Amino acid sequence: MKERLFEMECPGCGHSFQIKRDTWLTAGSGRKEMIRSGAWFRHRCSRCGLVFSMVHPFLYRNHAKGYIAVLSPTGSLPEITEEKTVVMARDPDAFCELVRILDNGLQPARIQGIRDALRDKTGRQALRYETAGEGILWFFDANGSLAVKDPG
Repeated sequence: MKERLFEMECPGCGHSFQIKRDTWLTAGSGRKEMIRSGAWFRHRCSRCGLVFSMVHPFLYRNHAKGYIAVLSPTGSLPEITEEKTVVMARDPDAFCELVRILDNGLQPARIQGIRDALRDKTGRQALRYETAGEGILWFFDANGSLAVKDPG
């Protein structure tokens, strides 16, 4: 883990604060579910109480699955050659979705294509991949979960 001090601002009240956060983790650090769920990036403002996602550079490495996931708000990807798969997202929700996809041994482009087709078909634009099992892919949004047969 490598910590860094970040300047943040609450999107609700504009309260400015500094917070120390890890900028990289490896799988097995005991924080897997916090990463997969997005809790790792959430913060409650001490002034107004709003819970919001903090966006800061972050790298998550899973040697066993052979991937590195990078959260890069600027869209720049560090030069990485240690793993066979390197993926990037610009926001915490997309980052966590990529980690869930890769943890299940699936290809991000294929799952994102299925998700995009579901969005078009259902009109549920906020759908995100959740998990897979027994030939079923699960997606979720504020309206609940949606299960579809894995076409692949």
